Amino acid sequence: MSKDKCPVCGGELIVPHPPRFSPIDKYVEQRLRMKMEKGVLNLEEKPSYYP
Repeated sequence: MSKDKCPVCGGELIVPHPPRFSPIDKYVEQRLRMKMEKGVLNLEEKPSYYP
């Protein structure tokens, strides 16, 4: 089964969902600043998992 063609009509498949990550993210700085201000994200803390 091909993932780029429709199994019924053979036409091109189009993904109806937007991508989860956009490389052109205009609001990343504002989101990070808000998370740091609210205490959700602390960049000074070391992560609990080390690879």
